[in-house]
Amino acid sequence: MAEPRPRDCDVVIRHGYVITMNPDRTVYADGAVAIAGREIVMVGPDQDVAAACQGRETIDARGAPVHPGFVDAHWHNCNETTRGVFPDVATTKDYYRYYAAWYDLMSPADEHASAQISGLEMLRSGITCFMEPGTAFDTDAVADAAVTVGIRASLSEPFLWDISDDPMLGSMRRTPGTAQRCSKLLGRELWRNESDGLVRGHIGVFGSGTASDGLLRDACELAGSSGAIFTQHQSSTLHGIAGQEARMGEMPLVHFGKLGLLQPHCSFSHMTRVRDEEAWLVRESGMSVIWSPAISMNWGWVKGFTRNHPRLFREGVTVGLGSDVPKFGVDTAAMVAYLLSREQGDPEPLLAEEVFEMATLGSARAMGLDARIGSLEPGKLADVVVRMAELPEYQPGHYPVQNLLLASRGRSVHTVLVDGQVVVRSGHSTRVDEHDVYQAARTSAGRLASQIGIPPNGSWPVVA
Repeated sequence: MAEPRPRDCDVVIRHGYVITMNPDRTVYADGAVAIAGREIVMVGPDQDVAAACQGRETIDARGAPVHPGFVDAHWHNCNETTRGVFPDVATTKDYYRYYAAWYDLMSPADEHASAQISGLEMLRSGITCFMEPGTAFDTDAVADAAVTVGIRASLSEPFLWDISDDPMLGSMRRTPGTAQRCSKLLGRELWRNESDGLVRGHIGVFGSGTASDGLLRDACELAGSSGAIFTQHQSSTLHGIAGQEARMGEMPLVHFGKLGLLQPHCSFSHMTRVRDEEAWLVRESGMSVIWSPAISMNWGWVKGFTRNHPRLFREGVTVGLGSDVPKFGVDTAAMVAYLLSREQGDPEPLLAEEVFEMATLGSARAMGLDARIGSLEPGKLADVVVRMAELPEYQPGHYPVQNLLLASRGRSVHTVLVDGQVVVRSGHSTRVDEHDVYQAARTSAGRLASQIGIPPNGSWPVVA
């Protein structure tokens, strides 16, 4: 009897150290991934996949890690071009003055430039999907930029709030905190879910005590009935929590539980101060927590923590990762999470494999996309990262998962596929002229900085 003819596929990635993140967390030391169209059709030992699948294109990973694309579940697109523009004081005092002015002045072209550089940086760091938590004004500009560079994204309404003494929100002219504005915009981005494209929509309010119970209920209910995610900032600072407690008369998460705001489709960002009385509600609800460890350290939120993210993770809470702001780069979140779990004195700090789960399946779950992305399994969308092993920082290569999180990081990214399409090859974009993207970002940042009156930064004199 004749041998069956190999299945025709678009791409077969061979000879990789394939980290599947399937339910068994299988790793194939000499593995392969076959892709047809947008989907993965086979994952397994290289010899088995090669015998069953014939690719129009074959990518030889040469023993380097091959893994599902990382997912950044909390990324403020409008902040990308502020990197190196705002002085360090902008993260310590009077920060709102800089951010409010920047946000008020951003044009669609500025947001497009910011989103392109964001997407390019993420892809070249092995991140194939991100969630913008509700600070993009011209979402069409951001969506167009995401599609152009080839990254997956989810967008929501900009700066929804209706009660606050937050100095930044109160200083912004273009986003008044009125119930009328919130009602008009709520759910505006959900139309994107009618098609199965790269860019989706979710429901987001700014949060951290800036939304009334009515706005929170409306947002959560609309997200639930639409099959979308509801997200907000929450429980980051002692001052913010104290203000919420004074208004609510009880712990914020206890109050939210009574309102029905803790549900599986809810993903709250930061959550650095979750007390024991609140933790069981989070755990039992099935909601997700999105941890941005670098910004937590920058603002000092990790001081005096009462229940940290590693503990929540080990209690069964879905924990995803987010970079939040560009100052630290987008390939540092996993590394800082790993290190911070040791700094916080956890008797059992996070393993590299646990952080890897946060960066893939955890973040995908926080975006409501874990059935489609976050692992390399047949039937899932082909968002795949192929690393390089021929780097000094990758050597000796005995513990690839730890290495790519802590040492080689974005430098080791060679090829990236999103939706089955190669969007990065040999470490560079296949979709855009990178020089043009950089120039647009520099031009945008220079103009905005000039309008705000921000001089060149740094404490040392610079001679032009």
